Amino acid sequence: MSKSLNRFLNVLLAIFILITLALTGFVGYLHFSGLKGFAVISPSMEPEILKGDAVFIRFTEVEELQVGDIITVVSPKGDRAFTHRITRFDSKKTKVYTKGDKNQSEDPMPTDISLVAGKVAFSLPKLGYLSETIGSKVFLALLASSVAALILISSLLSLYKDRKGGKKNGKKQA
Repeated sequence: MSKSLNRFLNVLLAIFILITLALTGFVGYLHFSGLKGFAVISPSMEPEILKGDAVFIRFTEVEELQVGDIITVVSPKGDRAFTHRITRFDSKKTKVYTKGDKNQSEDPMPTDISLVAGKVAFSLPKLGYLSETIGSKVFLALLASSVAALILISSLLSLYKDRKGGKKNGKKQA
């Protein structure tokens, strides 16, 4: 195995480890700070929050929510979510009316306040695209295949190096 290929594989491994450590630290921060992330899949909140961004929300008590706050609402089954701005509440503050900044009018139906996951604390540009990609089955299969291929290549190169190093003048060393 050439030294440059070996160095390249070591650099790839180091980058992979650093990225893994950084992501682990970020996920730990989210967990311990009580934040939860969501990918933004529509442009309805532009220009404040762009399609493909990730929003990070913190649970907020109903009494603390105000008109103008940006919130994330989850579906009753919890399988979908959207992020919009609060435009008003009903008189009992059991329903919330929302609107995307880019939309011309309020959302057609009010949302039950129990479906509000939280208030947006911050967003990170384009991280939603990454989140959606990493969560896909195709990406996970590709990642697993890549890791398996790197391990196989590394093992084969080590085996080749050992066999080549064990011979001298075409004869095996004892």
